[in-house]
Amino acid sequence: MNRAFCVPEGTKYMVIMVQNGEGCDYTIGCGVKVEPLKARTVEDARAEAQRIITLDGYLERDGAVYKAVLVTAHEDLPVESWKAGLKAVREAEEAEEQRGRELAELERLKAKYGK
Repeated sequence: MNRAFCVPEGTKYMVIMVQNGEGCDYTIGCGVKVEPLKARTVEDARAEAQRIITLDGYLERDGAVYKAVLVTAHEDLPVESWKAGLKAVREAEEAEEQRGRELAELERLKAKYGK
């Protein structure tokens, strides 16, 4: 699967940086950068985020960062499980609709042939 953003295994913290202005175009997420951090404590995460934002030039370029948020990566969400559950619901709905169509057809044929 091609992933636009993949959090490295074991990541505890990430920094979300938002650029100044209205964004760069009409692309979803344009002007927002999410950077996984290697830090293991919140203090180290703050220091690492500051280092990235200041030393990598995010404060000095066009569209400079005006807001940064430190987030904790608590857990991976079970998206595949949600997808499987949704698929099962959709299949059950389709089966029920098919059953309704078949019963309607049965009633139509009974009326036509009188049985």
